[in-house]
Amino acid sequence: MSNHYKLEEVTASNDEGDTVTIKRIYEPKPNRGLGSNIGGNIYQPSNRIVIDGQVIKLTLDSCFHHPKNRKIYSI
Repeated sequence: MSNHYKLEEVTASNDEGDTVTIKRIYEPKPNRGLGSNIGGNIYQPSNRIVIDGQVIKLTLDSCFHHPKNRKIYSI
């Protein structure tokens, strides 16, 4: 993964009330208009997370299968 990405700790939960802390990946948004005038990067959340050292792609409704306990969690 490139150094241009940022990580943010986020809590995800499931229907049973279990919670886990994951790292949400934020990627640079293309600079257009105002963003290019500010001179810094604007980041947007990607559809990928990092959990237990693995990069996992989120479903369209921001859910994922935990790699260890195989439960479904939602952000």
